[in-house]
Amino acid sequence: MMVQGKSCRKVKKSDWKTKKMPSKNKVLSVHKDFTPTGYGELQKGILPAQMEDKWFIYFEDDQLYFHRSWTGHCIYIAEFDTVEAGHCITKVIVNRSKKQYTGQDDTWDLMLLSYLIDSMLLHKPTPFPKHPAIGSKDRQVLEQWGIVGRHMLNSNNDE
Repeated sequence: MMVQGKSCRKVKKSDWKTKKMPSKNKVLSVHKDFTPTGYGELQKGILPAQMEDKWFIYFEDDQLYFHRSWTGHCIYIAEFDTVEAGHCITKVIVNRSKKQYTGQDDTWDLMLLSYLIDSMLLHKPTPFPKHPAIGSKDRQVLEQWGIVGRHMLNSNNDE
């Protein structure tokens, strides 16, 4: 079974209640490389262990799916290609249904996705990205809690 951030087995779609990516979405081009070891870590996914775990993440058919744990809404689908050095995310499908996801900023979504991958899946010390529309430190902390929940308490992501 999976504990937030530590996996004994690969997480599967059937481990959680999920909803499909809505037809209102946007495809973003991206280039993010992974070694074979890193690619293997991504495939383990994340299974929420308690209410404060905000993401359910699983890998299937060269795609990494990111669902909000409470609602099951699919927020991101990262698509991989094989490259000489390993694997690479080449595009990301982002939920743009305002009923499911209020984010509408492409740059922010790519920064957040990179953080989720680096910090939650690869366990790298990674600072939480600063949202351009949120100024105060207190609001940034609340935003981080709303996005990653208890992961922020267990990660080494201080600036």
